[in-house]
Amino acid sequence: MIRVFSHYIPIWFLCLALAEALVFLGGGYLGEVSRFIGVHELRWQIGADSMHNVIVFPLLMLFNMGIVGLYQRNPTEGPSGVLLRIAIAFALAAVLMGLVNLAFPGVVPWRRSLLVAFSVSALGVLVARAVFYRLLERENLGQRVLVLGTGGPARKIIELAAGRGAGFTVVGCLEHAGDPLEVAAEHRIAATDMPLADYCRLRGIDEIVVAVSDRRNVLPMNELLDCKLSGVRIMEYPHFFERETGRVMMEHLYPSWFVYSDGFRGGPLHMYLKR
Repeated sequence: MIRVFSHYIPIWFLCLALAEALVFLGGGYLGEVSRFIGVHELRWQIGADSMHNVIVFPLLMLFNMGIVGLYQRNPTEGPSGVLLRIAIAFALAAVLMGLVNLAFPGVVPWRRSLLVAFSVSALGVLVARAVFYRLLERENLGQRVLVLGTGGPARKIIELAAGRGAGFTVVGCLEHAGDPLEVAAEHRIAATDMPLADYCRLRGIDEIVVAVSDRRNVLPMNELLDCKLSGVRIMEYPHFFERETGRVMMEHLYPSWFVYSDGFRGGPLHMYLKR
């Protein structure tokens, strides 16, 4: 994931945004070409005076797709929710382009060009989204996560992994002394007879999520440190849940979450505005 302004953006959604930018660019180009249909001979090369129309269209479309949350992960949302967001994004784009045309005439494509651009873009976005979600559901495209613990937090992670567009796969839940067994037996992993770092290397683990129910139990810190040094990411459950869903689960917050969180920052301007 890439972090921008304290928000986690999955790399696969950035790839999707790039693909849809190309779709919008092609839609804007075909829209400009359609202006010459019925006027004179169709030409596929557009002049410099029309190039700004082709550029402005994908920029405005990406802006509207972003503000309705189409580049954020929402595991609980189904296809109907995605289609609704796409429809809202296109409707907002039509309104925004109308306002831009009133303020700056000639910046956005003409009405017939806009109709062609919207039609081509809608078809391209639907195809791109269908291919994207199909690829994302394949196990080899997601992060392989090993959960330390078998209690309620571990069960919640498994539920997130089963959601649409989760982007990660739970390899298993490593049993920890004193942690309740709330996950199904097929997800539980008994204590391994090899070092944890070697096990992660063998199973191709990308990330370990510490999700024990009772933090008073002793964690295998030496083994976690070896995994960290070998390149495996280590993350606590509250941070993992916040990163994957964009929400904070209040019932599983610990004082350390507030202490080590990069929020609650404030400089002189922030303190002055608070007063």
